[in-house]
Amino acid sequence: MNGNDTAAREINRLHAEVVRSAAQSKEALHAALVAAWQCGRLLITEKERVRRTMGGGAWLLWLQQCFKGSRRTAARYMALAACVEDVSFLQGLSLRQVYFRLGIATEPKSR
Repeated sequence: MNGNDTAAREINRLHAEVVRSAAQSKEALHAALVAAWQCGRLLITEKERVRRTMGGGAWLLWLQQCFKGSRRTAARYMALAACVEDVSFLQGLSLRQVYFRLGIATEPKSR
């Protein structure tokens, strides 16, 4: 029985690790989604400010100089923010899943 007890303990320890890691993963996915949504809201506000104060052509220059992500990433974040009023209803979905459900184009996972 000693070998069985050791195996059972290890099995249950690994199972607990799976449960804990899965919960942490879900929390991290939601945190990434919330951050993308908040970033999109701020980008929309900044785009309006830049266009109002510097003209329509200044936005892409501002984006290139100030945003550390790609232009496409900024566009996806802004589309997410424009489509979703309350990000909490997206709980449990990844950013890629949300983009797919909202019809926001993304690059393939592998090239």
